Amino acid sequence: AATRRWGLLGLVLAAIGAALISVFRSRRRAAAAVELVAGYRGVVDAARDQRQLLHRVVQAVPDLIAVQRPDGSFVFANPAFCFAVGRTTEQVNDQPAARVLDRDLAGLLDDLATRVVESRRAVTAEGVVAIGDRRRAFSFTQAPLHDPGGRLSGLVTLARDVTALHREQEARLRQTEHSIRAMARVMEHRDPYLRGHTVNLVRLVLGIADRLGWDAEAGHALHQAALLSQISKFFIPQEILTKTSRLNPSEIAIVQRYIGQALDVIRELDLPDEVTDALLHMYERLDGTGYPSGLSGPAIGPGGRVLAVADVLVARLSPRSYRKPIDLDRAVAILSDNPQRYDPDVVAALRDFLDTPVGKELAREIVSGAA
Repeated sequence: AATRRWGLLGLVLAAIGAALISVFRSRRRAAAAVELVAGYRGVVDAARDQRQLLHRVVQAVPDLIAVQRPDGSFVFANPAFCFAVGRTTEQVNDQPAARVLDRDLAGLLDDLATRVVESRRAVTAEGVVAIGDRRRAFSFTQAPLHDPGGRLSGLVTLARDVTALHREQEARLRQTEHSIRAMARVMEHRDPYLRGHTVNLVRLVLGIADRLGWDAEAGHALHQAALLSQISKFFIPQEILTKTSRLNPSEIAIVQRYIGQALDVIRELDLPDEVTDALLHMYERLDGTGYPSGLSGPAIGPGGRVLAVADVLVARLSPRSYRKPIDLDRAVAILSDNPQRYDPDVVAALRDFLDTPVGKELAREIVSGAA
């Protein structure tokens, strides 16, 4: 009987021990669960704080921010975007661009979307947004959004007002233009035979550029280069500029050396690359016989090729201290008969321009001014 009691007691103690161990383990699991929940809550709180911060930033920035679905309808637009397009958030969300934006802006965003989908990367373009009675220039950047599987899930657009930047650039361009024109007048006063050369050269290169199909930006760069094309006259001695007989080889070498020095100065000016390249290459020739670097073929840029042809034509139609002018047909023939020196496409564009009413009038003015 005693043995049975001790056995029963052992079982009871074992059961109590197991229960205590179970309770202890349960408490440990509960504590771990509490710690885990607290950890998750911290992550959630941190994420919520970050989302709230991001939301406040997006709401406060002056940049225009919008998110569209792949079909073009808006998912989100920040207050700056809504204000710029004259709509409320409710009027923008879930609506296609064509319904809430003016035609030009909707077309710009559609074009950006097409390019983004094709390239699968961010693209940028500039456009104008009418805000009230004012028109503002914006730089639009649109980027793709992808889901975890890599599929396009949306498009995000960021637009920044660049109106002030454009005005500063335009002011600098005007100031540069005035300075260049003043330099051109000074250069022509040093050599009386150059009077009118720069103006005629500008008109001629713009006519050639138009026949070549160049855009306005390229034409403007060529315009500036033509205005500066005689800058070397600052460096050439006056006695050589006005010499009444042809220059001898040593004098030609002096002229070329001074032109090289003038071009070194041009390299240091804050000019667009297209302007600098055109000036550096205008005395080069396709066959490598030009100066100052002896460039040939594709090493000579398009601006330099146009300036070379136009400068030769204007110069041959005008008198110089050492020779009389020649007629238009002979001047054009010099260019046409030397395709190894002058770009045949540029010469063809020159001939096309001279056949237009504007070109014929310019040629008459150059010839009459030379008389």
